[in-house]
Amino acid sequence: MNIGSQLRDFWRATTTAPTAAKPAATDITVTRRTKWANIRFHGAVPPKVPEHLLEHVARVYKLQEADSARFAAARPGLLARLRPDRQATIAMNCDERFVALFENWAASCDHAGINTRDCTLVFTTDLQAKQRVEALGYVAYLDEDSELLASLGDSETYGDIAWCQYMFHQNWVIKQLLMFDTDVLFQDVDLVWTRDPVELLHGQADDGAAIQAIYDGPNGRFQPLYANSGFMYFRPTQQVRSFWDQVYAEHRWVAYYRSQQEPLNVLLAAYAHRGLDVRILEEDIFANGHLYCGNRTAPDDPWITHMSWTANLEEKLERYRAFNLWFLD
Repeated sequence: MNIGSQLRDFWRATTTAPTAAKPAATDITVTRRTKWANIRFHGAVPPKVPEHLLEHVARVYKLQEADSARFAAARPGLLARLRPDRQATIAMNCDERFVALFENWAASCDHAGINTRDCTLVFTTDLQAKQRVEALGYVAYLDEDSELLASLGDSETYGDIAWCQYMFHQNWVIKQLLMFDTDVLFQDVDLVWTRDPVELLHGQADDGAAIQAIYDGPNGRFQPLYANSGFMYFRPTQQVRSFWDQVYAEHRWVAYYRSQQEPLNVLLAAYAHRGLDVRILEEDIFANGHLYCGNRTAPDDPWITHMSWTANLEEKLERYRAFNLWFLD
């Protein structure tokens, strides 16, 4: 079923929130208790994607087929370098321009005494990033034969075509990760950890949570769940894998909306309406970037902080330092 059908079904769906999931075995509130927003899609049919975008997406899929074959060959060797009894595989994408943000995340983990080196796989897009990631003792994967990676250019702003290329790659990465036998925590590089969230998230997955994501904040584009794809925890059941196959099959909507989160939130809500256990995490513990701008009050002691809601790298660095979240100085 394509996203057009999902949208049509979801437009006809009620806005009643699903039955509340059982609370996790913890003394803190982990998931948001707020109700979903009203559904914002009102058109009778989905919008038409321009032909040039469809042609571009078809080329991307062709390149990613070859990427998948090469990764399948490399996967056993990569997994052999990770701890076999890990609760989850932590993963992220990283390029040379933003590798300092990865280094800051690693430094925050070291500062907090959190061992992440034997359970993290970093998908690098260039040799410089790979070398710097490996210099810190992390496992990095770089497909030097990938034509898609070779075509990536610098994104100047959120939503431009270069940024969309990275989102196509991110959807592909998560699809590969969900073939692993462990839970998967996919995150952006612009995070800081002060406490290890994996055991808590793993416990929620044991309690039935299929997908857990941080709350993006009051951004109307991402109604009704407001999930941010920069920090998502997956229990790789067949249902979850089928869900992500659907996400991966809809590159055209990433290109059309100039957003990965916009179609992702539609599909998340549609699948949640049909029974997939999707949980949006409590922002006081899993803090997103909207809490660090717009005169909002940042939480006192979050476990993780995602420095999103920034226009560029310079703004991220300024905000890290303003909130004492930069560990490389």
